[in-house]
Amino acid sequence: MRLQRSLQNAAVGIFGQLFSVVLNFLTRMVFVRTLSQEYLGIEGLFSSLLLMLSLAELGIGSAIIYSLYEPLAKKNRPQIRALMDLYRKAYWTIALIVGVTGLLLSFKLQWFIKEMPDIPNLQLYFLIFVANTAVSYLYSYKGSLIQADQKQYIVSLWQYGFTLLMCVTQITILLLFESYLGFLLTMLAATFFQNFSISLVTDRMYPFLKDKEPLEKIEPDTLDKIKKNTFALVLHKVAGIASTPTTNLILSTFIGLQVVAVYANYLLFTNALQRLIDKVFDAAVASVGNLGVTAGRDRQLAVFNVALYINAFLGALVAVPLLAVFANAMYLFFGESYVFEFHIELAIVALFFLKTIRTAALSFTSAFGLYWFTRWKAVIETIVLVLLSLVAAQYFGIVGILVANSFTSLFVSGAIEGYMLFKHGFKVSSVSYFARVLGYSIGTLALAIGVHFALAAVGTTTLFTLLLRGILAVLVTVIVFVAATCWLPEFKQFKAFVTQALALIFRRRKNNE
Repeated sequence: MRLQRSLQNAAVGIFGQLFSVVLNFLTRMVFVRTLSQEYLGIEGLFSSLLLMLSLAELGIGSAIIYSLYEPLAKKNRPQIRALMDLYRKAYWTIALIVGVTGLLLSFKLQWFIKEMPDIPNLQLYFLIFVANTAVSYLYSYKGSLIQADQKQYIVSLWQYGFTLLMCVTQITILLLFESYLGFLLTMLAATFFQNFSISLVTDRMYPFLKDKEPLEKIEPDTLDKIKKNTFALVLHKVAGIASTPTTNLILSTFIGLQVVAVYANYLLFTNALQRLIDKVFDAAVASVGNLGVTAGRDRQLAVFNVALYINAFLGALVAVPLLAVFANAMYLFFGESYVFEFHIELAIVALFFLKTIRTAALSFTSAFGLYWFTRWKAVIETIVLVLLSLVAAQYFGIVGILVANSFTSLFVSGAIEGYMLFKHGFKVSSVSYFARVLGYSIGTLALAIGVHFALAAVGTTTLFTLLLRGILAVLVTVIVFVAATCWLPEFKQFKAFVTQALALIFRRRKNNE
């Protein structure tokens, strides 16, 4: 059952994310052709500022989701109702905090922009971003119950439906009116109706949530775990703020909005691809949480080893072709002024892979509820990243900031996450884990550089060269990765997993016929 639900969640997540990538990509193409580069710059900056405001969430959502795994497995409806009521009160309070904080911040936007652009209604635009973030908390907590019940695909389908509606409307408004205000109001409306609709679906799936009986108290042990994990996740949220948002804020403050605008297009690709890989692991997190309640450590470790292998394979399968097509894609779809030099693109791809390779460990840390043990990681990560980025920005510009991010991701965040997961989760040595991560990272980046230069003669200016470079890069990556890892035990386990998954798919198709 865990495999079946994970496959359902992963299938919807992957295809839905690909669908969203195409829609967002088309929207961005229209955006850069109808509005000036400064608008794209403030889009990236405002998004980063709102990610900072998301610190108000304090990690309580993840802590409560973890606490839902056990009552869902045991069908303890009174406890589920009590936890969801706590979730609702927390998120409505957070919405209020975000709204008030954002309103105050809107009067000091000049603190974050090196040179204020000649854009009217800048404060109004920022306040719409604030409203969009605040509104997202009003009903989104309901969908988390579906996620914890291993049915994330249901939430995903609703999200992708509203993404389609939003992108089509935004493209129409940009083409007809070239209105950034209309673009933002569409985003706000889509966020509200999406979460409201998912809330109604949750009520229909779990009608006991609407029972009028008095709520029972949350079990003391569960409440203690929520408090403990929430405190730890406060620190993890700080670390989340110290990554992409910090990069954009430092770029905007010290270098300028134009670099933020160009970088935003690269982030469109890397973030979309990162979310695609995350979907695979998000689909399995609830199943892993269930595994953590019902299975032994040896079984959990065996599953993790396969997950890490899949993580590395997916990361390489994206990173190598990404470096091969980056310049071609940016030139073709956005124009020459949106293309970075090769060394900057290499730094972006390196950061992407070094973040991606941590996905398996992060998924298991989340599913096992080990936030407490990694709580100080966030503090160390934030201090190191901010200091390195501020210094590097002065001397090396955007490349320095990206290298600072990569260093922190590999040697600070990744190191602490892996050590704590193996010490407190699997209770075995983490040496083999770090050896594999380092090997995967060096091998993938070396392959990416080699493929890029091997394809130099292909060219980088047409749709044909884009497709050719991408296809060749994917083929080479698959062949080299399999050849280099076929001796590992994880490879055999991965083959068995694929065989089992295919058998399940064909059996279901046969039954449907």
